[in-house]
Amino acid sequence: MQVFKPLVPPRLARSSTLALALCGAAVLLATGCKPRGAPVLPSGPVAVQTLTLQPETVRDALALDGTVQPSQQAQLTARVPGVLQAIHFQDGMPVRKGQLLFSIERTSYEEQMNLNQARLLQAESEFERQRKLVQDNATSQASVDNAQSSLQQAQANLRLAQLNLEYTEVRAPFDGVMGRRAVDVGNLVGATGPSVLGTLMQLSPAYVTATVNEREALRLRSTYAAYRAGQPKKILGLSASATLQGQAATADTGVVDFIDHVVNASTGSVPVRARFDNRERRLLPGFYARLVIDLGRDRQALVLKKSWLLNDQEGSYVLALGAEGKAQRVNLKVSPLGSSERVEVLEGLKGGEALIVEGHTRVKPGQEVKVQAARAGTTP
Repeated sequence: MQVFKPLVPPRLARSSTLALALCGAAVLLATGCKPRGAPVLPSGPVAVQTLTLQPETVRDALALDGTVQPSQQAQLTARVPGVLQAIHFQDGMPVRKGQLLFSIERTSYEEQMNLNQARLLQAESEFERQRKLVQDNATSQASVDNAQSSLQQAQANLRLAQLNLEYTEVRAPFDGVMGRRAVDVGNLVGATGPSVLGTLMQLSPAYVTATVNEREALRLRSTYAAYRAGQPKKILGLSASATLQGQAATADTGVVDFIDHVVNASTGSVPVRARFDNRERRLLPGFYARLVIDLGRDRQALVLKKSWLLNDQEGSYVLALGAEGKAQRVNLKVSPLGSSERVEVLEGLKGGEALIVEGHTRVKPGQEVKVQAARAGTTP
């Protein structure tokens, strides 16, 4: 008996073979076979360090963003026209009050003064002659009066000529540092009006100016302002420090010497100014400075480093060591404490909590942790 096998097209045969191969691979995966080199996720508690936070003595301070300004600044100008003859300083060098800085060609002004001196002598002689004549009834009183008027005019013209001659020398009105000169020798200056020759700034002392809101302005005034009979309000004992951008060390210490009496209607802010001796000239005009005003009251507070804080959509929080060695989230309300690196805890902690201060960025709330080092105390 002959058995007939069904004919299978070659394409269907290849498809069946591929299907069988795929099924075999699936079986292997189901039985636990894994490709070589697969990453192994870490397991177990995360190593951390804790600090049992204790209250510490802090001093109230107000931290502000300020700008350095010179205590005095003057644009030196040519008050008379002429050719700039000489410059008597080097750009950026300190100068003393009364020091000669610029010289304008003075020949024409010397000649003008000599001319007016001669006219004054002539007017004096004529006045004396008319005065003697009137005593002999040889002239009228009107002639004497005219001669006296001419004498006074000659005296005034001579004083003006002397002033113009003095204006050919531009001197420093105060001690300070010269900036870059605005003109060079040989240029005509003052021909169409006062020409700026350079800028003089007094850097010692220097000011740091900032703004505070109305509430802080009232706080400063109520604490440190005192009325004196017949005198304006004085700011007493209000010390301050200034730190330049990117630096940890204080650049200088000084005192608050001015709180404005006017509130900016658009911003609601009040200008505040602190004065610094700036003997080493670390504070330069235009520099940004962190101005910290000492409010002068010691008290107990919980203080954290900013680096210990974590933030998300719900706000700021820290991680504390909770029950069963797990990280516990503690929501906080904090406020800057003078220094930009520390904050004061207003709400959320009472003291005595073991805070995770190292390794906290690798821990999630509820995750088990392993304490490698624990200490108690205040924030360093």
